[in-house]
Amino acid sequence: MSDEQRYVWHHELHEKWGGERLYFWRLAFFPTYDREKITCAIRKVMRGDGEGDGEAVTSYAVYETLGLYDLVLRVWLPVSRSFHDFQDELWQELRAHQLQVIDIFTVGDVARHWPWVKGPAGAMLRPDEAMKSEPMTIEELTRGNEAAKGLNAVVAENYVKRHILAPCPRHDGIKFIIVVTATAQLTTMAARNALRDGLLDILTKASLRVAGSLYEGSGFGQFLILGGVDHDGFGYITTDVIEPIIASELGAHHGARPYTYVCTGTSNPFEFEDVMPIPEAAARRSPSVEALLKEPESLTLEVKASAFVNVDRWLNGDKVLETDDTIFEKGVAKAVIGMLNAEGGEVVVGAIEKRKYPDADLSNLPRIGDYACVGLDLEYGLVAADWDTYALRLADKLNSAIEPPPTGLISIVRGRVNDKDLAVLRVGATSGSWFYLKTDPRLYVRTGNATHVVSGPTADFYRAAKGRLKA
Repeated sequence: MSDEQRYVWHHELHEKWGGERLYFWRLAFFPTYDREKITCAIRKVMRGDGEGDGEAVTSYAVYETLGLYDLVLRVWLPVSRSFHDFQDELWQELRAHQLQVIDIFTVGDVARHWPWVKGPAGAMLRPDEAMKSEPMTIEELTRGNEAAKGLNAVVAENYVKRHILAPCPRHDGIKFIIVVTATAQLTTMAARNALRDGLLDILTKASLRVAGSLYEGSGFGQFLILGGVDHDGFGYITTDVIEPIIASELGAHHGARPYTYVCTGTSNPFEFEDVMPIPEAAARRSPSVEALLKEPESLTLEVKASAFVNVDRWLNGDKVLETDDTIFEKGVAKAVIGMLNAEGGEVVVGAIEKRKYPDADLSNLPRIGDYACVGLDLEYGLVAADWDTYALRLADKLNSAIEPPPTGLISIVRGRVNDKDLAVLRVGATSGSWFYLKTDPRLYVRTGNATHVVSGPTADFYRAAKGRLKA
């Protein structure tokens, strides 16, 4: 196990409070597989930015696998998005990246989810029935989402005791997925229940060496096992799970046949979010980029010319463009950290204040309020090919530069002014932790219309007044 701590919401609460249903998709690409572009396309569909323009998916995982299938997606899909529409959006976004096969497993019941299994009998912990019927307030859900990301240990401890969240540390061993199919006689409820009970018994007996979850459903199989073992326990996948399925009466009587996919890498899933959706009516309505640029910079708004290149050199006449990490750290990263440590807000990337460049020719740039929009075109040629790869690069850079990583607290959306792309970074308000630049341990805070360093007694007073945990 790694030192990273995270938590998952109980699956029954995803259904009751989140209005979500669980699905798995298998994806196969041929003849090429471009992980970066495929990841960008999947994130776009999850955000609801595809052709269907549906509600965002806030909880999902992406597993890379060896063999015929390249990816397996685990998706808590809002009931407002039909799986047909969602699958079609995946197809539309990914077929340009050589997607050839896509098929679905619809989960009817979570028979076993390992973070919630306690004790040798294999029984699962469940939230109180009365609590399930009374959804949390927006504030409680928001605190729970922070806790799920490992940003609020006090709330996490409380929610774990109430069986709302469970610890789910990132596994550094080997992940595997087993699809179990069976013969037609499984159409009887007695046969299906017998197979289900047999698989649960196998996973319970294997639990000391194999962490496994069992999903019952329909589609490309009747059951799906998602599990993990330590690096030196690879053989246990066969001895403790696969062979018992084949050798027992499950194989003889029900024709149970396991098909196994081993996941690649040591940090699967490489994409993971488990966030309870906040009701749209209560969500903060973020203004458009045009509306933002009509306002002056403030506690919750900062405007930057670029995230990665020195636009000043370009505008001042030498026309030299090159990436510069100091531009990113002193600009966008510092602004984001300041807002994370204050009240949240928006950072617009791709616009400049006209008054700061009195000698530059800005006549060909679209203008809004006090700003001229240079757009992201200057950066596209250096750090990314298009918007999707740019947004992915920016998100990865922020998560690697900020401690702790602000995963899930920042959304990056595309704004358009005439023919110019701009980026709007929406920084969520949080009460879970303090955030720092990895290369600069000082405390940055957004105050007024600027980001400042606070230190000494002032920093102590600020931290005490906000009441957050120490990072």
